[in-house]
Amino acid sequence: MRCTECGTPMREARQQPLRATFRGVGTVTLEAADYWECPSCGDTVLPDAAFEALDRRRASLQRALVNALPFAASFVSAGDAARLLGVTRQALHKNRGVRAGLIYSVCLGRQTFYVRRSIEEYLKTGDGRYPLVPDSSPPQTAQDGRWLADAGPERIRRRL
Repeated sequence: MRCTECGTPMREARQQPLRATFRGVGTVTLEAADYWECPSCGDTVLPDAAFEALDRRRASLQRALVNALPFAASFVSAGDAARLLGVTRQALHKNRGVRAGLIYSVCLGRQTFYVRRSIEEYLKTGDGRYPLVPDSSPPQTAQDGRWLADAGPERIRRRL
């Protein structure tokens, strides 16, 4: 397999640790994952199984961090969130950004509650994900492990 960025032959890493840094959540680690990595540019391609395992681990960590927030001061109902965003409740629930997780939320029973600070960030920047952990910035070098800065599509790709 050749790198789509630089054309260099990629090397396969079998059962190697894989660490990725996600916005707001911080570092997520898979203890043993199969993936391909370009020795020249560092581009990484994950097979479906590794990609899904990494995403499940990220989602689990995000749920735990959001659930740990103090409820009374941090969360608003769907109706209040819709008013803050200037849309109807139906439009809130159908919004692509909200459905993609750009606003942190938690479900209790059949009700969804949204994080007030996340709504405010979404109104300012269009992305309500803020750091849920104290220091979730990726390191400047990749010498201490395999890092994928913000796990964006330019650094990590799912194998089709």
